[in-house]
Amino acid sequence: AACQFGAVQYFQLKEKRKAVKLAGLQKAKQVAEKLFSACKNEKINLLDMMSKCSATAVSDDQEAAHKDQVKLKVDEEELAAVANDGIAWSSPPTPMGTRRNYPASSSCGLGRPVEPHPAGLPPRRKSDFSIKYNMSEADMLFIKDAERIFQRFDQDRSGHCHPSEVRKALTYFNIYLSTGCTAAMMCMFLRDEGATTPADEMEVVLTFDQFTLLLSQIERYTVHAKRHATPTRGLSHLVAKLQSLPPSRRCDWLARSLFPAIVVLTMLIFYLLLPLY
Repeated sequence: AACQFGAVQYFQLKEKRKAVKLAGLQKAKQVAEKLFSACKNEKINLLDMMSKCSATAVSDDQEAAHKDQVKLKVDEEELAAVANDGIAWSSPPTPMGTRRNYPASSSCGLGRPVEPHPAGLPPRRKSDFSIKYNMSEADMLFIKDAERIFQRFDQDRSGHCHPSEVRKALTYFNIYLSTGCTAAMMCMFLRDEGATTPADEMEVVLTFDQFTLLLSQIERYTVHAKRHATPTRGLSHLVAKLQSLPPSRRCDWLARSLFPAIVVLTMLIFYLLLPLY
């Protein structure tokens, strides 16, 4: 009983951590919709979009133009602050567009000189693609996490996830379904997206883009996935039942089921050993 309690508590702690990941996935739904909308407009996949959204190197001409814009903006803000506060200049104002030496404690935060970049390592800036679609590098974290999970559970490295692999990937987010339920859910999702599905649901596969889109809509399908799964009997039904249970409930169910058999077996062994006393 003590071992059962300890095992159940251990699995419940792990399930709580996975539930936090599922909550974060649900919060990223709007970000995912923006990303897929950009992919649809540009007719590219997610991996291509990640490369387009990566930071780009800045040339010397672009860096000089950016510094000039920063200087002009700082001068304009300083003149506006002086005009609003009515503070007189202690020295003649510096002409617009010329370099001004700001102290380290300057409110504009630009008093510290910019260190020159090492040779061969130009500075980087936000890509034009990210600016066009108003994407931040934080938005890309959703795609990067999905790619890491996809590669982790794509055991055969085929670039496609089968129902058994998708089922294991969903356990990362505290979602537990049998392989049959997962296959049924994948088919429902693909048909909703306008794709065709095989007659045998166990042969369905998902690409990385489809897998990521399914993750962003997972709550729509997990609720009713068990109802549409193909019914099984015998040992297959037992395996499907265990797969659909969280580890804590699976451990508790096995302990409750095996405990009477262990007690009977122990009593039988003691009875057989009586003649030896």
